[in-house]
Amino acid sequence: MFLTTSIDASTVITILMLSVLVVIISLNLYLRSAKKNQTEKKVSLAYIEVLKEALGIDNLVSVKIEHERVKFLIKDIKKADLKLLKGFSKEGVFVKSKEITMTFDQNPKEIKRLIERGIEDGKNI
Repeated sequence: MFLTTSIDASTVITILMLSVLVVIISLNLYLRSAKKNQTEKKVSLAYIEVLKEALGIDNLVSVKIEHERVKFLIKDIKKADLKLLKGFSKEGVFVKSKEITMTFDQNPKEIKRLIERGIEDGKNI
């Protein structure tokens, strides 16, 4: 009356192994696409101009990247608008002597490149 099938242990193990493999591959592909989307965010020139204004015109000495954070070395901390800088970073602004360290939602390498391009072009920093 009832259709019964017997499934042996090796069939169950094979099905479980295939299921785990599919989940791992799917997760890997998802994480790669999420990382690619995060690093491809474009940084607008207006964003960079406001950032430079917050740091202070002619106040920036150098820009470095350390562990996905951007470190700005400035001449005078009093010329920097720390309240405006806090709006750029959701994790906060870290100030140590003449160094301001920040995290950004955008690609930090792109931010550094655009700021340094302004230095090389002879534009105000």
